Amino acid sequence: MVVIQRAVLRDPLFLTGLSLRVALILVATPLSHEVWFIPFLQNLGAGGFIDPWAAHLAVGGTPMAFPYGPVMLAILAPGVLLGTAIDHLAPGLGAARLGLALTVLALDLAMLRTILRLAPGRRRACVGLYWLSPLVPYICYWHGQLDVVPVLLLLNGLIILAARRMVLAGALLALAVSAKLSMAIGVPFFAIYLISDKRLRPLAPRYWAAFLVIITLLQAPQLLSPAAVEMVFGTPEAAKLYSLAVSFGQGLEVYVVPVAYLLILYATWRVKRISFELLTALLGIGFVLILVLTPASPGWFMWALPFLVLYQLRSGPSGIALVAAFSAMFVGFHLMTSTGARLILTDFDLGQPLASLVVLPQRAIPLVLSLLVATGLILSIQLVREGVLRNDYFRLSRRPLLIGIAGDSGSGKDTLAEVMIGLFGQRSVAHVSGDDYHLWDRHKPLWQVMTHLNPRANNLSQFNRDVRDLANGRAIRSRHYDHATGRMTKPRLVPGSDVVIASGLHALYSPEICECYNLKIFLDMDEMLRRHLKIQRDTTRRGQPVEKVVRSIESRYPDCRRYIHPQAERADIVFSLQPLHPITDDGFVPFNEKLPLKLKVALRPGMHYENVVRILIALCGMHVDVLVNEATNATEVTVEGEVDAEDIAMAVRELVPQMDELLDFAPRWQGGNLGIMQLFVITGAVDALRRR
Repeated sequence: MVVIQRAVLRDPLFLTGLSLRVALILVATPLSHEVWFIPFLQNLGAGGFIDPWAAHLAVGGTPMAFPYGPVMLAILAPGVLLGTAIDHLAPGLGAARLGLALTVLALDLAMLRTILRLAPGRRRACVGLYWLSPLVPYICYWHGQLDVVPVLLLLNGLIILAARRMVLAGALLALAVSAKLSMAIGVPFFAIYLISDKRLRPLAPRYWAAFLVIITLLQAPQLLSPAAVEMVFGTPEAAKLYSLAVSFGQGLEVYVVPVAYLLILYATWRVKRISFELLTALLGIGFVLILVLTPASPGWFMWALPFLVLYQLRSGPSGIALVAAFSAMFVGFHLMTSTGARLILTDFDLGQPLASLVVLPQRAIPLVLSLLVATGLILSIQLVREGVLRNDYFRLSRRPLLIGIAGDSGSGKDTLAEVMIGLFGQRSVAHVSGDDYHLWDRHKPLWQVMTHLNPRANNLSQFNRDVRDLANGRAIRSRHYDHATGRMTKPRLVPGSDVVIASGLHALYSPEICECYNLKIFLDMDEMLRRHLKIQRDTTRRGQPVEKVVRSIESRYPDCRRYIHPQAERADIVFSLQPLHPITDDGFVPFNEKLPLKLKVALRPGMHYENVVRILIALCGMHVDVLVNEATNATEVTVEGEVDAEDIAMAVRELVPQMDELLDFAPRWQGGNLGIMQLFVITGAVDALRRR
């Protein structure tokens, strides 16, 4: 049952479109319904249920009558058979005709409802752009094509896939293909989408299993029927894909449509990671190009119509005008060249093309076709520009998001890296740790001579090469420094990923590598707090004596001041944790006691912070002070107070809703200062990606 919102039902635009459809149903019978579809479906009632295609041909029916699969039969037959039974009881009512027409109307309403689900919050625009489009009344009620069925199934499969209900989504795609084989055009796009999104890869087997099971159950009986093979798989409509060809010499030809289709698939593959919005845009581009490059039947234009509605919603008046021109050319051309409808209760028959009923100027049809192809090609270009190239997510995902995190030992680099991995998902992050590039481990004599804060104690050139390789999507091999044993492990493979996090003592040391980062972060800390936390970490987690940790801190401080602290000048964001109350040399704080802290965030000039501050105050209830250095235009934000993970998640959704596609399905948000850091990192990363 199709459920439409009450606000839609009361909309004058909806009522206008509904009145037009009802009027066409009452006064016109499409020739395709009368000659092809209704006789075929009525033959089911005469015993053709087992092999309806063979039964139809056996009584002399045309092979063009029903080039569809069993799904179309299941959806369309009930209305026609019920109407046929009524016609037997009360001849002359035309109930079979009305049964098919009303079924199409119900499917048309379901299509409107589906488009409203694809574009929430755009109710009136969707009603105007779809329900009042001249394409729909012409295709469904005048020419009488049934392509609304497979397109409706395909779109609902899209929506269900976005909700990650993989079995049902795969089944709906199979139903769409079974309804009309042309929907197989969309299958490779779905495959690329599922491969490109690493979050979906573990779920993809369920999707394809459902697809294969359903498609096998539905199509296998057809393949065993020679009549079905002739009518469904051997339809002349499929030959239109090879109509446009370029001579290659010596009697050879290159078919343009298959080449164009493969190029679209290759371009889709090169996108690397596809969001749901990008998937809909790319599907629309594929369908529109096929329509433009073939002598397409009118019903084929139904494939692209929902995607054109979404395009118009994005592009505004210019896109609406372009689609209107395309629609006018389409209707004009097919009125001249395609079959129409017979007017009921009159002798006026408009079933034949206009070109066969009146004398048209010699160049009228080629001229209108040329305009149709031209507007279609312009529309395809605009779909690429508006739907892909200007898509926020496309710009964000062209290359991996690269984040550099530097800071002194014990400042929280690994902790921040881990909480960011918790947001993006383990499968989507490649983490490079500077500790893995120490030239020697704890058991080598040089460990006692030179600290690893000194750049010469690290293979920074290899670190830089590996970060650049990951930024270009290439895998690396890296060994791992085990803090528990103080030794290096054997090299392991680190594949390229959507997000690269490089953390370490010298992550921002080289100006060359700093140019690669989208976002540069430096972790600073009150010195007494850092000593306290480092002693706590190394004694409890790494099993080192307190005296040894203190000696290490004191011996490393000169190198820290010389090599580590200057990196803060290259950072976009400097996080500085400070105790609310100063820790003195003689002030003992038990390690199991939670210290009240505040967070200072220094932002380089040009970074947007106003909305983050507003959200922290209004939504999270934090106390925030902002100080702008008039000489450098840098900003320092001090944040105090308690905040929970749910508030941070809400804040990010408010500030950067498009980040949902980059984050894990169940991102692990943090409360407190770590959550505030997550908020600044996410907003800073999006800001940087938009500028690159």
